[in-house]
Amino acid sequence: MVDVKRPRMRPPVKREEIVEYFREKIISGELQPGEPLPTREEARLKFKTGSVTVQKTFDILAEQGFITTVPGHLSVVSENLPHKNRIAVVIPGSGDLLKNRFFLSLLHVVEKKQVPSSYEFVPYLVNILRSEEENDDSQRLVDDVASRSLKGVILSTSPTIEDARLRKIQDRCPVILLSQADDGPPCRLIVDHYVSFFEEAVKLARQTGGRRIALFLNSIISDKYMEGIMKLIAGNGLETRNEWIHGFNISESKWAANVARLLFSQDKPGRPDTLFVMDDNLVEAVSASLCEIKDLTPEDLTVIAHANYPEIVPSCFPAYRIGFDVSKILLKGAEMIDRLASNPKVKICESIKAVRLPQNNIPRVDSSASTSNYSIKKNILLKMEEK
Repeated sequence: MVDVKRPRMRPPVKREEIVEYFREKIISGELQPGEPLPTREEARLKFKTGSVTVQKTFDILAEQGFITTVPGHLSVVSENLPHKNRIAVVIPGSGDLLKNRFFLSLLHVVEKKQVPSSYEFVPYLVNILRSEEENDDSQRLVDDVASRSLKGVILSTSPTIEDARLRKIQDRCPVILLSQADDGPPCRLIVDHYVSFFEEAVKLARQTGGRRIALFLNSIISDKYMEGIMKLIAGNGLETRNEWIHGFNISESKWAANVARLLFSQDKPGRPDTLFVMDDNLVEAVSASLCEIKDLTPEDLTVIAHANYPEIVPSCFPAYRIGFDVSKILLKGAEMIDRLASNPKVKICESIKAVRLPQNNIPRVDSSASTSNYSIKKNILLKMEEK
């Protein structure tokens, strides 16, 4: 029997290779935005593969944001390419951290696409607890970076992803860390929750005639910042006392509410006339407790509280609000990513400071408690503005 050798056939090209082929042409600029890709049939013949493989290839490219389908089932290169416009915003997705108002504000602003920009911000929830890691977005983040589907990554806190994965990400695209401290990695945006908040709060307290200051703080505040806050208060001729300074676990705001009832139910001569609430996770519970105190009015107590715009926590007791526009934080991070993309070796450290928010942007809750002889009126905040 004659052994007839059949000609060797070229094996089918793997789907990943076809994806990389088109992706490379798009990223290199060989295929421009709006330019059509080959038809499915042309691609099938070119790569000598099946129609199912070709369709899955185009589906992957569309999912990654590199192509879009126009009428007639024709695929064209996307106008807003992910490697030029898409920025990952990594947010803690487990435990009490996701209850944090700042992280929730980041998540909602990104999900609702409220950032006025050509950038596309995409949320990634990453669990801090390693036992929950398989249920989070950390692998998706690594995959998207590997596929060059991201321009950069904004980490909303550290650590949000394990070191090995973070190194893989940093090797492929710019990473910016939102930090509350003036030390840390070389590329970071300092969101100045502490110093600038208290600088503005002290300025506002003086403007409104406050002299005796109570502090409701996040219990994780460091001794270094506390020392600076105490010097700031004393240096502006204001008074505080140890019994007026309290730190709380921000996920357990009921304890702050209890302390507020105790502190401001005292006789007027012995209590503070101004309250700084440095974390908006405490605002609702504290303001509700203040509304329950008989005869306590905004003329007796000025409340100055932290806030994250646009998702400002409502307060039933009138309060000035000092804080951050979350959209501006994201835009600042995106600008820093642009600079890193053009010069990966540059070290960037910038800061964004808290500002007083306009009273007309602050949500008000009308409230009357059975233990109080007054109702909060809509115009109270306007009267406060006139002080």
